[in-house]
Amino acid sequence: SESPRQWSALSGTAWGLALWVSFYEPLVLLAIVVAVSFLQDRPSLFAKHWRAGWICFAAILAIAFAVSFLQDRPSLFAKHWRAGWICFAAILAIAFLIEQRIPAMSIFQSTEIFKNWTRTIGELVHVSPANPIWLRWTGYLFLVAPFLIWFSLRKGTLLPPTILALLVATYGLTIWQARWAYFFVSVFAIALPDLLEPIKSRTAVWVAFVLSIFPIARDWETQLWPNEAEYVRRIEQRNESVRVRDLAINLQSSENHPFLAPWWLSPSISYWSEQPGVAGSSHESLSGITDSARFFLSEDWRSAREILENRKVTWVLTCDFEPVAQNSSAILGLALPRRPLCFVLDRTPAQVPRFLVFSGQNGIGKVYRTAVER
Repeated sequence: SESPRQWSALSGTAWGLALWVSFYEPLVLLAIVVAVSFLQDRPSLFAKHWRAGWICFAAILAIAFAVSFLQDRPSLFAKHWRAGWICFAAILAIAFLIEQRIPAMSIFQSTEIFKNWTRTIGELVHVSPANPIWLRWTGYLFLVAPFLIWFSLRKGTLLPPTILALLVATYGLTIWQARWAYFFVSVFAIALPDLLEPIKSRTAVWVAFVLSIFPIARDWETQLWPNEAEYVRRIEQRNESVRVRDLAINLQSSENHPFLAPWWLSPSISYWSEQPGVAGSSHESLSGITDSARFFLSEDWRSAREILENRKVTWVLTCDFEPVAQNSSAILGLALPRRPLCFVLDRTPAQVPRFLVFSGQNGIGKVYRTAVER
């Protein structure tokens, strides 16, 4: 029918866009959805005439489901899902044409530097099941959700297997890494109507729901009407962002002139300057993050110069040396040197190496132009 075909197009488009943005969380969630569907109703999931399309799809996602095509199944995909897979494949093809690269899979690395870097990222911390932040995310209904699942199981009105699997999986993943909280809360909101369905009294449901969102409302109140300390912090953060923009604008050029800066400042500098940065805030730029940390922590000016030459850097931007030195030390797993290069760049511009020329400064940091041969 027309309705399933439209839903398939919407689903394929959504998954395609999600994988364009990230090959981490959406890939894991898609694997869960496909696995549950495969176990729940295998014949309706596979379609023989879509064998080539599924093999192409599996190659893109690096999922070993291609072996299923060797079996004589009645269907890999129903006919009404054709539009969805076409949209999905088209978006991925457009994404690869625009990006002109294969997504890096360094998020699955287990190197020491990667582990050290993840410890400096707030969204990668563990979230204890006893942490009260769960209530600020989902309200008090989070506490009774296990009982609602058990009650619905007894009544024979259990959640759809896919939703239940996603709910349990995203909860466990959020305990592992806080970045999964967005997905858990989204799935929890989708599951909530089904969880409350066995309760016959609509009035009781609404009263329970309104009372349950008090922690969420309290958290929003502090966000919308912050106390004095939080208000001052936001003003300082806003002023710092303005100063970073002012520094970055000086780098604008019609030609490419790469810059090296602390990795957490690099995305905003790149945005305002329209220049490529060595480092970044993504796991895909881990190599650049490592080089920038080695540069700022270096006491050997020859090694620092080699990093600039290898990366073809034109500009070096630095800020207060203390967070730069501490973060670089944490990433590399090295002790803080007595006089790292980031200290010289920040506190003694007149003593910087000859291959760096002081170019300007403001309240947030300093800019140096490189004088190395490329």
